Amino acid sequence: MREWANIIKFTLIVAAAFGITIFAVRFSCEIYRVFPLYVSLIVMFLQTRASRFSFLLGGCNAAYYGIVYFFLDLYGMALYSLFVACPIQIITYLRWKKRAYARSAVLKRLTTGQRLWWVLGSAAVWLLMYYSLRSFGSEYIILDNSAAVIAAVANLASLLYLIEFPYIQSVAHILNLWLCTQMIQTDPKQWTYLIYTVYALVCAVLSGVYMQKLYNLQKKETIT
Repeated sequence: MREWANIIKFTLIVAAAFGITIFAVRFSCEIYRVFPLYVSLIVMFLQTRASRFSFLLGGCNAAYYGIVYFFLDLYGMALYSLFVACPIQIITYLRWKKRAYARSAVLKRLTTGQRLWWVLGSAAVWLLMYYSLRSFGSEYIILDNSAAVIAAVANLASLLYLIEFPYIQSVAHILNLWLCTQMIQTDPKQWTYLIYTVYALVCAVLSGVYMQKLYNLQKKETIT
């Protein structure tokens, strides 16, 4: 069963890399726009295995993404990548290393009450970001801001070892997918990002399933 799972994951990453390359060549995409996507393919592959090394590589890649997003006028995602995703993912790697469990970490889960506070806190941050970013004049401010805030929440959840983080991340990928479909109408080079986002969404779901199994295993072993 595990061999089949690995074959499927390998097939997905090869197919995504091939699709990104085809559209990058077709629309003469700049190297600086495409390079982080290939790194992200590896990051998401590692995440399907709940590997803490996905955060180390992802944090470095996020800093590069931040620069790219500024060129694309996605200021919400740019600020998120540079000042949230990059530092939080690197710190997450260090924290998971201290709380190591095989290649992953000892995981936790939110209570219902805690989830409610997270939702309310996220809504407050969304409003703050929205009114702060309006001055930049982004054409996609609603989707841009929503994707950035939810992705930031997912990063914070991963920092705290929470098994909910892949599912929160999946919501961010869905919003990014929607954003890409909007941007493709004026910028066909976004096809590369759309292909990656589909791949990332699948990987996030697979990661959520794996982390749930890992959490249940740890619970049986009474690890705290």
